[in-house]
Amino acid sequence: MNELQTEPIECITQSVCDSSEKRQPICPAGTFMNAGDKYCQKCIAGSYCRAGIIAGECLAGYLCGEPEFHSQPNPAGYECEAGFYCPKGTTVAIPCPFETQSVMTEARQATDCVACQPGYLCEYGERTAVECPAGYYCPPKADDKVYKGEQYACDMGSYNPWTKKIYQHDCIDCDAGYYCNTTAIANITGLDCPSGHYCPLRTKQPRPCPAGTYQGQGGAIEEDACEGCPLGQFCAEGSSVPENCEDGYYCPFRAAAQVTCRGGFYCNEDTRW
Repeated sequence: MNELQTEPIECITQSVCDSSEKRQPICPAGTFMNAGDKYCQKCIAGSYCRAGIIAGECLAGYLCGEPEFHSQPNPAGYECEAGFYCPKGTTVAIPCPFETQSVMTEARQATDCVACQPGYLCEYGERTAVECPAGYYCPPKADDKVYKGEQYACDMGSYNPWTKKIYQHDCIDCDAGYYCNTTAIANITGLDCPSGHYCPLRTKQPRPCPAGTYQGQGGAIEEDACEGCPLGQFCAEGSSVPENCEDGYYCPFRAAAQVTCRGGFYCNEDTRW
C-alpha cells in the first residue's frame, strides 16, 4: 500500500471513534481508502477514484495501466496510442491485429483498427502508419486487400505544403511569381521568379523576357512586366539589366542586339543611336 498521508484519516461515518466523534474521511481526488484502512492510496490500475472510493473503470479508449491519481474516467494524457486499442478498464494496450492500424488515438476495440487509410503510408507487418508527406498525395487503394500504402509526387508546376493529402487535386498550382521546376515540392520559399523572367500561375520553368526587353526586379507574373530596352542599349532574351551599345554600333528602342553603324556615319556612346 502506498502511504500518501502522514496522519491517519479521521473516523468514518457510522463508526465509533476514541473521541466519540463521527466524521467523514477526506481522500484527495484520484485516491481511495479500503474499509479499516487509515491511509488513502492511489487508484488501482484500470479505474478512477472519487470521494475516497473506486468510482468505476476508465473508459474505453484510455489506458489506466498503473496505479495512479486518476479522478476522471477519461484522464488527459492517457489516451490509447495509435496502433493499439484499449477496451474499458484495460490495464494493457492491445496491439492492432496484423497489418491493420489505427491512425488516431483513443481506439476502443479491434474493429477500430483498419486497413491502411488514404492519406497515410503503411508497411507490411507494421501496426502504425506514417502521414503522407508534404509534396505528395496518398490515394485510396484499388484493392483494399493490399495493405501497403503508396505515395505519388505532385507534378511540376504544383506543390503541396500539407501532410495527409489524398488526391492529386490536393496539389495546388504554383503561385504566380514563383516557379515549381521539380516534382514533390512542399514549399515554394526560395523559388521566386528570377529577374529577367516572368512566372504566371503554374509555372514549371521561368519564362524569359523577350529579346528587346528586360525585367530587373524579379517576381514578375506576366510578360507586360518586361520593359522595353532604352535607346542606346540592347537587351538579349532574359535580360535583367540593359547593356550599352559599343562604339561602331547603334541601338534603337527595344533593340535585341547591337546594329553595325551604317557607312558614312559614326556611332559612339554620344550618338547612342
